[in-house]
Amino acid sequence: MAVRLSFFRRMFRCLAVAWAVGACGLGQAHPVLEGFAQLGVSPDHVAWVVWPTDAAEPISQHNPQQSMPMASVAKLVTSMVALDTLGPRHRWRTRVYAQGALYDRTLHGDLVLVGGGDPRLTSAELRTWFASLQAAGLQRIQGHIVLQRGLFQLTERDHEGTPTPASDRPHHQWPDAFTVDEGVLQVEGQPQADRVLWQMQPPLDGVVVQDLTQRKAGRCGALRRPLSIRLEEVDRPIRVVVEGDWAPGCALPRLGLSTPPGSRFAALAVAAAWKDAGGVLDGLVVQPARSWEPPVWAPGTRPLDEFTSPPLHQWLRDMNKWSNNLMARHLMLAWSPGFPNQPARMAAARQRFQAWARQRGLGSADLQLDNGSGLSRGERARPIALARLLQKAWKGPHRQLLVGSLPVAGQDGTLSGRLTALKGRAHLKTGTLNDVRSLAGFVKGQGGRTFVVVGVVQDPQAPKAAAALDALIEWTAAQP
Repeated sequence: MAVRLSFFRRMFRCLAVAWAVGACGLGQAHPVLEGFAQLGVSPDHVAWVVWPTDAAEPISQHNPQQSMPMASVAKLVTSMVALDTLGPRHRWRTRVYAQGALYDRTLHGDLVLVGGGDPRLTSAELRTWFASLQAAGLQRIQGHIVLQRGLFQLTERDHEGTPTPASDRPHHQWPDAFTVDEGVLQVEGQPQADRVLWQMQPPLDGVVVQDLTQRKAGRCGALRRPLSIRLEEVDRPIRVVVEGDWAPGCALPRLGLSTPPGSRFAALAVAAAWKDAGGVLDGLVVQPARSWEPPVWAPGTRPLDEFTSPPLHQWLRDMNKWSNNLMARHLMLAWSPGFPNQPARMAAARQRFQAWARQRGLGSADLQLDNGSGLSRGERARPIALARLLQKAWKGPHRQLLVGSLPVAGQDGTLSGRLTALKGRAHLKTGTLNDVRSLAGFVKGQGGRTFVVVGVVQDPQAPKAAAALDALIEWTAAQP
């Protein structure tokens, strides 16, 4: 590793003057390629564009017309489309409807919660909202709380390009119009003599935690069975089972579990939130099969209230800083024409994206979005096309919001421990797939100019290529 780091330090110094002298003693027209070669990455598998925001042409490019998977850099495109089509003040709305008469603080019928596609809706926000409903005169529900998820109409085709959700992969969650706590259950433990007291977040109504962990003696790192959790929904009561070994004096990790599509997780969280807020529910929280169909209202159904999310411009910071896939997929669905008054369909959202791209002179060979997150290998771009979009964004009305949503070199998000020598001088979206590493965004040069940078590697050795991509950013930052 010392040899490799020494090489990259030498290359940084070399790159700063490369274009003045035509080479760096490395025998390469583009010296940054030597860094990739040292890692065993073919030059055919690398593409980049470096383009000053005040210039008509790039100052450096390699394979700029080569279509490459964007990975999570696709979220940059999703952000630009959303700011242009939805606007920075767009909000997601979760609505509640009454089916039945409401008097004496009692609803004589069902309460319907309609998910509006807000992926950051939390159980804590639900409790606060429910408390306000109860204070306004709805204390008891004699019927059921019905969850309505039909404002997202998704097909198998919409999931083809992305991984299947798994309990240990929360970043693979599928979109759901009524999502609570991103579909993730967490438990924290407090040792109590020979057992551990576990607490769930969010609270789930009627769910018990079964502690099957075993106390062991010895060093913390020598425990044989790691702690794990699983949610068992088949039997009653529903259980969260915690297994594994622990030792006194060893810190207990926070354990997380991503719940599968069709889970009762959201229903159980809603029931707990309603009761914790002080409400009475005679029935159940239900999600019948029709819950996933477009809403059809019974006669006499009337709106009661709605909960609104923070505005889009705040939302983008969470999505881009930490590369939140679920937020990106929900965001793309939100620009489906007519949403939320009509159900969102991914095919319609793709068509709207294609129209947006055509208005900017780009075709399907230049840029493709599948679900907006970058999880799909069908989300591809020519680096020069993405660079042109970033140039337009820099000169557009939403520049400050877009740039401010990106990870900052050496400071926060996915760049908090990366490019530390450039702290505060680069705002870049990162991307990762098994054989892909990517970066795109804005870098401030030594002389104060700002550069658009797009860099992508698709190669079996891509996991080792982050240092070479960083070399490209270092070279850009050294430009006058």
